[in-house]
Amino acid sequence: MEIIYRKENLIVVDDFFDNFDIDPNDYFSKDLRSRKYDFPDHHDHFIIDQYDPTDQVSAYGKLAADKVKSLVDNFPERVAISSGAHEIKYHEDGLGAIPPHSDRGHYCGITVCINREWRREWGGWNFTFESDNIKTTEPKFNRAIIILAPNLHGCTPVWERDKVRRTMQFFVDDLDDYS
Repeated sequence: MEIIYRKENLIVVDDFFDNFDIDPNDYFSKDLRSRKYDFPDHHDHFIIDQYDPTDQVSAYGKLAADKVKSLVDNFPERVAISSGAHEIKYHEDGLGAIPPHSDRGHYCGITVCINREWRREWGGWNFTFESDNIKTTEPKFNRAIIILAPNLHGCTPVWERDKVRRTMQFFVDDLDDYS
């Protein structure tokens, strides 16, 4: 695990999971596809595909939360973790991207890139608004993008028609915020 960027509410980590030898196709079968994510009306032209988590994806979610706990000082004592898998791809009828949003209501969001190969020119870059800059993060296998909420962020479109950006997505909620 190597922290390659840390500023304000953003931490980018390469080699996030130890011995991460997965086949991304295991998490994206039609049986697991839950839905096209429904963005608010003013963003309803954005499209991402969501997949229900397998037991293995949920296990990675718990491991991801433990890793984030080791990276931040104020990690909550009691947490709930939600997990899933996302695909962003080119769409004829909309924009395969994620509009700016803040994950308000969560302690943090963790995106782990799982494409073994991804070229910069294909798009699908994460972007995060900082106080003085916009930070872009290129998708790379086993790279984690950890965003402590609230922090405005999103994902640029995938430009290539035959490429699909795949990630595991985890949200950590502070259970003490709900009591």
